[in-house]
Amino acid sequence: FAPWESVYYYFNKWKNEGIIEELLDKLRSMVRIRSGRNESPGMGIIDSRSVKTSHHVDSVRGLDGNKKIKGRKQHIIVDSQGYLMSVAVHEANVHDSKGAPKVIERLSYKFPRLAKILADGGYRGSLADWVFDKFKWELEV
Repeated sequence: FAPWESVYYYFNKWKNEGIIEELLDKLRSMVRIRSGRNESPGMGIIDSRSVKTSHHVDSVRGLDGNKKIKGRKQHIIVDSQGYLMSVAVHEANVHDSKGAPKVIERLSYKFPRLAKILADGGYRGSLADWVFDKFKWELEV
């Protein structure tokens, strides 16, 4: 392996230039096409998970009261095959319905066929109305 400083330098550079996101998008499209699917998914599935962080990590940290986890929360949207469509990370104490807009907004310009997002009960409430009003997608809880 290369020295960690070199790996980190290129990871950061490619992340900031959008190269990593572009690679993931192209790979997802290729795999979907090869499996006989449309390259743009028509449905997404959203969920979140809270992850413990070290006490040395000061930024983007909170306590998820439901799960008793002090750390970060990841909101992830995948297609029906489980391929990553969008992800957002924030403090663990942000409720699912409040953290979801950040990850959902990232879908709007990438997936022209998207019509529905499946979600669990944590996303219940006015979020479904917001998703429909803003994007004309159905949020099914």
